[in-house]
Amino acid sequence: METALIIVSDNGCTCNGNQDTGSVMLTYLIDSGYNVLCKIVPDEQAIVEEVLKEYSDNPVVGLVLICSTDKNLPYLEKFNGFNGNYIEECKFNYGLCGIKSSTTVIYLPGSSDEVLDCYKKIEYVVLDAVSHLRENVHSNG
Repeated sequence: METALIIVSDNGCTCNGNQDTGSVMLTYLIDSGYNVLCKIVPDEQAIVEEVLKEYSDNPVVGLVLICSTDKNLPYLEKFNGFNGNYIEECKFNYGLCGIKSSTTVIYLPGSSDEVLDCYKKIEYVVLDAVSHLRENVHSNG
Protein backbone atom coordinates (compact mmCIF):
# COMPACT_ATOMS: atom_id res chain seq x y z
CA MET A 1 0.00 0.00 0.00
CA GLU A 2 1.20 3.48 -0.87
CA THR A 3 0.67 6.59 1.21
CA ALA A 4 0.20 9.82 -0.69
CA LEU A 5 1.22 13.14 0.82
CA ILE A 6 -0.20 16.32 -0.67
CA ILE A 7 1.62 19.40 0.57
CA VAL A 8 -0.39 22.57 0.04
CA SER A 9 2.01 25.48 -0.03
CA ASP A 10 2.18 28.70 -1.99
CA ASN A 11 5.87 28.93 -1.09
CA GLY A 12 6.83 25.42 -2.15
CA CYS A 13 8.67 22.99 0.06
CA THR A 14 12.35 22.28 -0.04
CA CYS A 15 11.92 18.89 1.68
CA ASN A 16 15.54 19.12 2.81
CA GLY A 17 15.05 19.06 6.56
CA ASN A 18 13.64 22.54 7.02
CA GLN A 19 10.91 22.69 9.64
CA ASP A 20 7.97 23.35 7.33
CA THR A 21 4.97 21.06 7.71
CA GLY A 22 5.49 19.19 4.44
CA SER A 23 9.14 18.45 5.08
CA VAL A 24 8.46 17.28 8.62
CA MET A 25 5.64 14.94 7.53
CA LEU A 26 7.56 13.60 4.54
CA THR A 27 10.64 12.90 6.67
CA TYR A 28 8.53 11.21 9.35
CA LEU A 29 6.70 9.01 6.85
CA ILE A 30 9.87 7.92 5.06
CA ASP A 31 11.77 7.31 8.33
CA SER A 32 8.79 5.24 9.56
CA GLY A 33 8.95 2.97 6.52
CA TYR A 34 5.99 4.26 4.54
CA ASN A 35 6.04 4.01 0.74
CA VAL A 36 5.32 7.64 -0.07
CA LEU A 37 4.07 9.41 -3.16
CA CYS A 38 4.37 13.18 -2.70
CA LYS A 39 3.20 16.27 -4.56
CA ILE A 40 3.57 19.91 -3.64
CA VAL A 41 0.70 22.04 -4.90
CA PRO A 42 -0.29 25.69 -4.55
CA ASP A 43 -3.32 26.66 -2.48
CA GLU A 44 -5.66 26.67 -5.47
CA GLN A 45 -8.86 24.69 -5.09
CA ALA A 46 -8.93 23.20 -8.60
CA ILE A 47 -5.35 21.96 -8.35
CA VAL A 48 -5.74 20.50 -4.86
CA GLU A 49 -8.95 18.72 -5.89
CA GLU A 50 -7.33 17.36 -9.08
CA VAL A 51 -4.40 15.86 -7.17
CA LEU A 52 -6.71 14.54 -4.44
CA LYS A 53 -8.84 12.78 -7.06
CA GLU A 54 -5.73 11.42 -8.79
CA TYR A 55 -4.43 9.86 -5.59
CA SER A 56 -7.77 8.66 -4.24
CA ASP A 57 -8.59 6.96 -7.57
CA ASN A 58 -5.23 5.15 -7.58
CA PRO A 59 -5.87 1.54 -6.45
CA VAL A 60 -2.45 1.21 -4.76
CA VAL A 61 -2.96 4.30 -2.57
CA GLY A 62 -4.66 3.42 0.71
CA LEU A 63 -4.04 6.65 2.60
CA VAL A 64 -3.88 10.27 1.45
CA LEU A 65 -2.55 12.87 3.87
CA ILE A 66 -3.04 16.54 3.04
CA CYS A 67 -0.87 19.04 4.93
CA SER A 68 -0.97 22.80 4.86
CA THR A 69 1.07 25.14 7.02
CA ASP A 70 -1.07 27.25 9.32
CA LYS A 71 -3.90 27.35 6.80
CA ASN A 72 -7.41 26.09 6.73
CA LEU A 73 -8.64 24.91 3.33
CA PRO A 74 -12.40 25.39 3.72
CA TYR A 75 -13.12 24.13 0.21
CA LEU A 76 -12.08 20.62 1.27
CA GLU A 77 -15.11 20.49 3.55
CA LYS A 78 -17.35 20.71 0.51
CA PHE A 79 -15.20 18.70 -1.89
CA ASN A 80 -17.56 16.73 -4.10
CA GLY A 81 -15.04 14.96 -6.28
CA PHE A 82 -15.89 11.54 -4.93
CA ASN A 83 -18.23 10.06 -7.55
CA GLY A 84 -20.29 13.24 -7.47
CA ASN A 85 -21.13 12.77 -3.78
CA TYR A 86 -19.92 14.79 -0.86
CA ILE A 87 -16.99 13.33 0.95
CA GLU A 88 -18.04 11.34 4.01
CA GLU A 89 -16.49 13.38 6.75
CA CYS A 90 -15.85 13.76 10.40
CA LYS A 91 -14.18 16.86 11.74
CA PHE A 92 -11.61 17.09 14.50
CA ASN A 93 -10.38 20.59 15.29
CA TYR A 94 -9.62 21.92 11.82
CA GLY A 95 -8.91 18.49 10.39
CA LEU A 96 -11.06 16.54 8.00
CA CYS A 97 -11.30 12.85 7.31
CA GLY A 98 -13.06 11.07 4.48
CA ILE A 99 -13.27 7.81 2.59
CA LYS A 100 -13.54 7.04 -1.11
CA SER A 101 -13.79 3.36 -2.03
CA SER A 102 -10.75 1.93 -0.28
CA THR A 103 -8.82 5.19 0.17
CA THR A 104 -8.79 7.10 3.44
CA VAL A 105 -8.17 10.86 3.19
CA ILE A 106 -6.99 12.92 6.16
CA TYR A 107 -6.44 16.66 6.10
CA LEU A 108 -4.09 17.98 8.79
CA PRO A 109 -3.62 21.75 8.83
CA GLY A 110 -1.31 23.61 11.15
CA SER A 111 2.30 24.01 12.14
CA SER A 112 4.76 21.16 11.70
CA ASP A 113 4.64 20.30 15.40
CA GLU A 114 0.84 20.29 15.49
CA VAL A 115 0.47 18.18 12.35
CA LEU A 116 3.08 15.62 13.36
CA ASP A 117 1.74 15.39 16.92
CA CYS A 118 -1.82 14.91 15.67
CA TYR A 119 -0.84 12.25 13.15
CA LYS A 120 1.23 10.32 15.69
CA LYS A 121 -1.77 10.25 18.03
CA ILE A 122 -4.07 8.75 15.40
CA GLU A 123 -1.51 6.79 13.35
CA TYR A 124 -2.11 3.32 14.78
CA VAL A 125 -5.89 3.60 14.53
CA VAL A 126 -5.70 5.07 11.02
CA LEU A 127 -3.40 2.36 9.70
CA ASP A 128 -5.55 -0.37 11.26
CA ALA A 129 -8.73 1.16 9.83
CA VAL A 130 -7.15 1.60 6.38
CA SER A 131 -6.07 -2.04 6.41
CA HIS A 132 -9.54 -3.31 7.37
CA LEU A 133 -11.26 -1.02 4.88
CA ARG A 134 -9.05 -2.15 2.02
CA GLU A 135 -9.55 -5.83 2.95
CA ASN A 136 -13.34 -5.42 3.05
CA VAL A 137 -13.53 -3.50 -0.22
CA HIS A 138 -11.26 -5.91 -2.06
CA SER A 139 -12.89 -9.05 -0.65
CA ASN A 140 -16.38 -7.78 -1.50
CA GLY A 141 -15.27 -6.76 -5.00
